[in-house]
Amino acid sequence: MITEDNKYLRVVDYKTGSKEFKLQDVLDGLNMQMLIYLFAITQNGKDKYADCQPAGILYKPASFNHIKANRYDSDEEVEKQRTLSGRYSGLVLANAEVIYGMDKTESGKIINAQIKEKEDNAISFTGSVATAVQLGQIKQKVDSIIAQMGNELHRGNVDALPYDGACDYCDYKDVCLT
Repeated sequence: MITEDNKYLRVVDYKTGSKEFKLQDVLDGLNMQMLIYLFAITQNGKDKYADCQPAGILYKPASFNHIKANRYDSDEEVEKQRTLSGRYSGLVLANAEVIYGMDKTESGKIINAQIKEKEDNAISFTGSVATAVQLGQIKQKVDSIIAQMGNELHRGNVDALPYDGACDYCDYKDVCLT
């Protein structure tokens, strides 16, 4: 998104299933792909991607997921659940211009971030948002994890169980001896 004063970049990953962004996963070294893309492009972008600021990462359902509705749910309740099933999940820059650029309703219907105006006309944000400083801290953590992984691979250290729960996602869990 190009505004009068800034250029913003977001990374969107379209998912056929459901995927919920969890910052803790990133801090544990998991699901970092979109953040790596975002930080790499905003740090090294050339031509039309030069001087972009990170605006966020989002998982977008490629199709509406099945909704759980009861037989007697109102049309409004069914529509609400349908809207929520198509909502983007991710992490967005805590910036009114960015949030409004991604969700003109400002209500969190499209992305999981909202702009809230307080009584004193101050603006606050709710949902999955991070300030520019916080995104910088996340970038430092991601860079640290990547460096640590590279060093471990260079030393020949490749764990069979890279993290607790890894077996839940492994295609070879039925035949593995770990």
